[in-house]
Formats: sequence, structure tokens, C-alpha cells
Amino acid sequence: MSVTLKDKAATFRALHEARETFVMPNAWNAGSARLLEGLGFKVLATTSAGINYANGLPDGPDAAPYDLTKALDAARGEATREERQKVDIASLVRSLVDDLADAGEEVSYAGPDRLATSCRPVVLRRAIANLIQNTLRYAGSAEVSLAADDTEITLEVADRGPGIPEDRREATFRPFMRGDPSRNRETDGTGLGLAITRSNLRAHGGDVAFDDREGGGLIVRAAWPRQGD
Repeated sequence: MSVTLKDKAATFRALHEARETFVMPNAWNAGSARLLEGLGFKVLATTSAGINYANGLPDGPDAAPYDLTKALDAARGEATREERQKVDIASLVRSLVDDLADAGEEVSYAGPDRLATSCRPVVLRRAIANLIQNTLRYAGSAEVSLAADDTEITLEVADRGPGIPEDRREATFRPFMRGDPSRNRETDGTGLGLAITRSNLRAHGGDVAFDDREGGGLIVRAAWPRQGD
């Protein structure tokens, strides 16, 4: 995807109009989400520069139009599709979990020692990392499990946190939207992480969704086709 100056100017104007129209924060979030999906979000979701910049964006109504323009600038020139490679996805997930555990996070892994598949490893690693880090941010701990059958790979990240109301779950996968608007600045991110995750999983023919955890808490479940192993 090539982002031109004309594209960015149009994005700037559209977001400015949205911010003026949607005065309340939640309305601004919804307007931003729709515009991002139509204009620039796929660039942010699939490029390292876009992701790196997005991680530093202000949240909600503070995410002014010029922030999105800068993010698109950072992503421009990197929007090329990563080629599929044969990867040990179990090793990839374990390495993420081990790194987080070494950093002092309460996180565990359950699953096979080895699980080969064909995927876009950088994109998929980013999606899985977002799921785990989002759970740790809001629930304080994460139990990561990996499983597969002949046709599908499933990754679950479970917690014992407060969960997300069922009627708000789908909205959390939209850019700038979160499941709990009461979360404060100490835990808020940009609201892009789960949207990026869904975009990247769908690029693999999969998807991600929330489910209640028996006994309390939440499970975020990602699944995608098993290919080329």
C-alpha cells in the first residue's frame, strides 16, 4: 500500500472533522476507528515502523490527526507483505513467554514442544505478543496455551482478571477502542494492539475472539489454518 501526501492530507481533514463532530470520547473513538479502517490502519498493522510509532501514540481523544499522519509517515515504504516461512510456532510462543517471565511478568506456557507450520513469522509473532501483553496489562497474569489438529492451530491466553462485558468485546478489536472505558492512564495503551492482532491473524486466514473463563476471568482465543508442515 502506498500512502501519498494526498492520502495523508485527506486523512488529516477527515479525522479533524470527526473530532469536531464526535465531542464525547467514545464517539471520537468510534469515528477514529472507522476512518483508520478505511484509510490507513492496514499500513500500521503490517509494518514495523507503523507499529513502533503507534506504540507511542496518545490514546482516545488525545490522538490528534497529526499523530496518525506521523504514524503513516513512519510506515510508508515498509508496507510489503512478508513471505511465508516454515516456522516452529511452539518455539516462537515459548520464547515470547520466556522473555516476559524473565522480565518479571506472571506468565506461563502449556503446549507442545514443537509445532511446525507455514506462516509470516514477524506478523504472527506481533499478533501473539499483543495478545499476551494486553492480558498482562489488564489482568496482571496470563496463562498461554497452544494446541493444534490436522487443520487448525489454536492459541489461548487466559486470565483471572475482571474481564470485558460481552456487549463491548467486539468493539475492543476496533482501533482506539477498549473494553473498559474506565481504565486509567497507568494501564491504557493506544487502543491499537488488539486491532493489529485481528488484522494480522486475518492475514493468516484466522481470527481472534473473547470467551468467559470458567471460575472467573477471560480467555482470548486465536485460531488460524495449519499450513505447509
